[in-house]
Amino acid sequence: MSRSGLFSRTTAMRSLRSTTTVCPVLVMPCSLDYRSIDRLAFRAMPVRDAVSTDIDEICSLIEEHARYEGNDELRLDRAEMARHLFGPDPKAWVVLAENEAGEVAGMAFCSWSFSTWEARPGIWLDDLYVRPENRRSGLGRELLDALRARTDGRVEWDMQEGNDRAAAFYADLGARPVSGWVRYRWRA
Repeated sequence: MSRSGLFSRTTAMRSLRSTTTVCPVLVMPCSLDYRSIDRLAFRAMPVRDAVSTDIDEICSLIEEHARYEGNDELRLDRAEMARHLFGPDPKAWVVLAENEAGEVAGMAFCSWSFSTWEARPGIWLDDLYVRPENRRSGLGRELLDALRARTDGRVEWDMQEGNDRAAAFYADLGARPVSGWVRYRWRA
């Protein structure tokens, strides 16, 4: 540690090379001069890819989100969800956010999309949920930043009408509603 009590750039870079589970990431404004890295604190980013042992937590988050939105009936089959997320032919993936205590506090449930007009892959965000006691702590932003870092294509999602707090949050990110398009759903 340096005199200021912060990790040095060398220590942080060594940590980045040696970490296999949660990578320490520097959280900094884009305009920062890299020569001033020593003055910044490094910390492990509380966002990680879900693994198969997270299936109960993932399903619990989805069920909690459903209850929060007024659906008290949703009960997910853990084995079926595990097959869709972690089986031999996964259909979706999950990024989890952890709070300062190391507890799972939220998730982004995603799948890949592809834009023919942009000729590049993007991400469809099916579900973004942060537990109420962990909101306003930056975890939602970190989840979305993690998705943004995975593609130079679109990151798209739906938002329930009337959710003014979410709309303001997304506008602060720079996301905008897609005008002129209507979403359809065809069920089996």
